[in-house]
Amino acid sequence: METTPTPIHAPNRHATPQEHEHALMVLRSLGSGLAIGLVQLSACLEPEEDSPILVTTDFDDIGDATILLVPPGEYPLAPDTLEQVTHLIGLGENPDSYPVLILEGEESEAINLDTEDSSPMRMFQSDTCFANVALQASEQTVLETCFGIMDDKQFSDMFFNVEWHGEIDALNTAMFTFLHGRDWALEAYGRESYRARNRIERGLDFVHQGMMNAIDNTFRPLVRLGEKLDNIRGLK
Repeated sequence: METTPTPIHAPNRHATPQEHEHALMVLRSLGSGLAIGLVQLSACLEPEEDSPILVTTDFDDIGDATILLVPPGEYPLAPDTLEQVTHLIGLGENPDSYPVLILEGEESEAINLDTEDSSPMRMFQSDTCFANVALQASEQTVLETCFGIMDDKQFSDMFFNVEWHGEIDALNTAMFTFLHGRDWALEAYGRESYRARNRIERGLDFVHQGMMNAIDNTFRPLVRLGEKLDNIRGLK
């Protein structure tokens, strides 16, 4: 039976070996080579040394960490919190245990490129990759990210196993494409200039995420087996 890494209640701290493995499995699925190297390096650091990977419940005190691991719970999240963060990974292994990130987008105006009209909108700009989390907003919020064809990325690379709650949509500003294509978002930005993913793009994202989950499911049993062998040998 698979288990979620047991949370250790402290505001911000270094990851445990089990949490390191959880992060590595997600990052392997995403193919994030640099981030994998940072996680492996952080496992060798002394407790008093600053680590690039941090388990956090306090986003106001993350220092220079670039990879955040978040236990189950609800957390308000402001855009400037994630300026240097490349990956934010929930410590849950199923949607029921994903941490809920309540996006506090900045009050702004969306300009309709078709009509030049403006509409009030909350915007949350971030290039962070979100994985195993739920994103929530109580007001109409657009999460703006940016990746082009040359980046070899899809929406599923930026939002891997993400649940979407409330009035929220994601926008790839490089391709003028919305992840969901909410009516209120397309009306605000302009239906002639912006669009939702088409059927082919949705299908490719579905297949891509399925392949990434298959990688995760391949590594996870091997890690569990290694832990059992270590326990039998008395190494843990």
